[in-house]
Amino acid sequence: MKQALVIRPSGGMGGALAAELLARGFRTTALVGSERKKEKLNRRLEFGFKLETAVGKLTDVDVVSRAGEGADAIFFHANTTYDEKANRAESLRAAAAAAKRLGIRLVALDGVYRALHPSYERELAAVAAEFPETVTAVRLPEVYGASARNTVLYYTLKKLARGEPGVWFGDPDAPREYAYLTDAAKVAVDLADAEPAFPGRIRRMTGFGQIGANGLLDIARAAVGAEAKLKKASGWQLAALQLWDGRVKELKAGIRFVPERESDEEGAAEVRPKAVTPYERGIRETLAELAKRSGS
Repeated sequence: MKQALVIRPSGGMGGALAAELLARGFRTTALVGSERKKEKLNRRLEFGFKLETAVGKLTDVDVVSRAGEGADAIFFHANTTYDEKANRAESLRAAAAAAKRLGIRLVALDGVYRALHPSYERELAAVAAEFPETVTAVRLPEVYGASARNTVLYYTLKKLARGEPGVWFGDPDAPREYAYLTDAAKVAVDLADAEPAFPGRIRRMTGFGQIGANGLLDIARAAVGAEAKLKKASGWQLAALQLWDGRVKELKAGIRFVPERESDEEGAAEVRPKAVTPYERGIRETLAELAKRSGS
């Protein structure tokens, strides 16, 4: 692979994909939906002014095809947070159709809060089955990092970085797998050059190791050099959140820390990273960057 297109690189996973592609020396184009997002991307120093940008309607196959001309692969991510955008399923299908038209691979990434994204969940399975030789569909564990916003772990770490108690949903001792943002991006980029495995099925990214919230807290204490505290979300907090957003009930159910192997992709192919950033290093780097951004 020498050239790639990243759709919606303004988010945490998309930005990590663009940064990883540029770090490997690949010519990289970002497709965004507005001039405002284009300007915002152009100001991001980690891209070193090397990221090319295109603007257009992400649900338009012709727009995506033009942006992807000359590319060897397209990268698309959605549903990596718990806030659903209705047009992400349409954007996914447009990306798959464009990739097939161009004769290249589409690496489509899905996230941990799939219970809240029925439209995207259905579309990912349908697209993987419809374009088995074009689409590599991969489900991620929950990602973390200073740019992995809109996840439960992100807001917990952000509070800890400011010296405030973190709030946790579910059992803080139950183990769960997390992926450092840069590690997940490396795996996704590697997949673009790999032979398709289990065509037509969703694969599962794993191999990062399981850890409970209290284990993460121990690492955070050592990283910030102070007493980091974690409190479980109370019943009234959950009730208040449900009044604000009825999906919180499903969110709570979706983060009960069920081991990945017990998910609905039983028997699916697993995708493992070549190297994994230890939780100690990943959490330390995340907290340091979050503290820097908050000015503390």
